[in-house]
Amino acid sequence: MTQLQAVTAHLSPASLTDAPALNVEVSHSIHRISRTDWAQLQSDELEGYDYYAAIEEAELPGIEPRYFMVRHGQRLIAVAPAYCQRFKLNQVLEGLPRRLFGRYSAPILAIGSPVTEACSIACAPDWLPRTPELINALVAQLHRQCRLEGAWLYLFKDVAEEQTSVRSALEHLRFNRISGMPRTRLPLPYPDLAGYLARLGRATRKGLRRKLNTPSDLRIEARHHQVDDVIERMLELYADTVARSGEEIEPLNAGYFKAVLAKLGERATCYLFWSGKTLIGFNLLLGNGTRQIDKVFASDGSAACEHNLYHRTWLAHVDRCITAGIPAFEASQAAYAEKLRLGCGLLANDHYFHHRNALVTRALGWLVRKAGLDQATVVAKESEHE
Repeated sequence: MTQLQAVTAHLSPASLTDAPALNVEVSHSIHRISRTDWAQLQSDELEGYDYYAAIEEAELPGIEPRYFMVRHGQRLIAVAPAYCQRFKLNQVLEGLPRRLFGRYSAPILAIGSPVTEACSIACAPDWLPRTPELINALVAQLHRQCRLEGAWLYLFKDVAEEQTSVRSALEHLRFNRISGMPRTRLPLPYPDLAGYLARLGRATRKGLRRKLNTPSDLRIEARHHQVDDVIERMLELYADTVARSGEEIEPLNAGYFKAVLAKLGERATCYLFWSGKTLIGFNLLLGNGTRQIDKVFASDGSAACEHNLYHRTWLAHVDRCITAGIPAFEASQAAYAEKLRLGCGLLANDHYFHHRNALVTRALGWLVRKAGLDQATVVAKESEHE
């Protein structure tokens, strides 16, 4: 059942330029929002209404969806997807602090999603210049909702470097910032795959060509809509890939893959990689003809090496994007050293957090700076191990 709370954001007179005041409602289901109302908002076309509906349907373990709906009078002017979760401290702690406190977790309430590329707030176009007012209203409700949910921390997760007005508003409200895992993006201003290869370093180019010329019976199958007949094998491959990574990665279940493919239709493609009759890997991507997002890559470790799976599929995706005229390939948040070698650039994602108690917020900010808990070090550490 949808649960709903509503409050009027109590802001200073200077923060609102006209009446009526902004009201913020909190729902447990995206279906509380009509598609007609959502269509009036500017939002991410790929990770939008249908994608959030898929996440909700998947019921990912330990993640409870929320939706903060901001209204100006009766009009819906913004929706901020959010979630509740117990955050494991070993995801940010290192060294002695990790050994002492890593087994603990803290309840959090976050604007954003564990399975989107960035913090996405759907907003009416005419309200974009008034982003600080929206953020003020969201933060006022976040503080109240935190108490209702029993959460200690509230945060904005994965705020992209392009979201300058959101960043500025959160810094003005004295949120602490931790650098998260950056996004990777490959610009593709090339006429063909040969043009892309020509721009890479000589050693990289030579290595890719050698791998492509290695004999392989690899077969790539593109699936839309459903993967029911191979879902159990996909989950095995995903679990194996997560285990090899050594990182704390949000758990994805069968419901996630099924719901994303069913609800996004032609905008979601699952590429299955076969060696003979054996499924040795898969890659879930979102695309709409102008964008391509790499969401999940998983494989059998030994078979992937034997068939040079990662690089073969990478070049297949790049070739497909160039042919379709897609200006950039948005790669996943992993294997940074290799992606940089393949021509990608990094785009910052940052987390902005606040405790219910302002004094605790200041203390946590000091601890983050003092203990070096900035997650930007993850990129450097991963590069060392690759």
